[in-house]
Amino acid sequence: MKTKSQVSCVIPFYNEGERLFQVLEEVVKIRNVVEIICVDDASDEDQTVKIQERFPIIHVIRLPENQGKAGAVRAGVAKAVGEYILLIDADLQNLQHKEIEKAITALQYYPDVDMLILRRMNANLYVKLNRADTLFTGERILRKTDLEKVYEEEIRGWQLESAINNYMIEHDKKVYWM
Repeated sequence: MKTKSQVSCVIPFYNEGERLFQVLEEVVKIRNVVEIICVDDASDEDQTVKIQERFPIIHVIRLPENQGKAGAVRAGVAKAVGEYILLIDADLQNLQHKEIEKAITALQYYPDVDMLILRRMNANLYVKLNRADTLFTGERILRKTDLEKVYEEEIRGWQLESAINNYMIEHDKKVYWM
């Protein structure tokens, strides 16, 4: 049964330069997100004005000091209004908005799914053999309430994906990848 759950997109970044803008060019084309929130984790160069000039629909949060990816995502989630959070890394290559739209639509058709991991298909063989292309990808959609519960434990820097995975396993959540 299809539901129309709202999805907020959170993109943490630190010193990404032009790579960030390549990702944003695709993200702004995604039709089924209610908001896009970029969180600048105290980059050396403040990109706020540049982002807002090129993409006025994007909300930008600039952290005063570097908190790592987990801290940046936390700041974005705190401002997000959607029932679901779409996490996207700012350094992705070959991102295609239609793939993200399909993932969001799939999640809306199956509301009992707690998290959908967007698997990187271009990973090298070693990464695929160890399932790192699925387990540690930063691209995933999950309920905001679950992500907030993940943050009840201390998470530092780049431990976010592992913390999310552990939470999902410990709480017997339904997780799928595509």
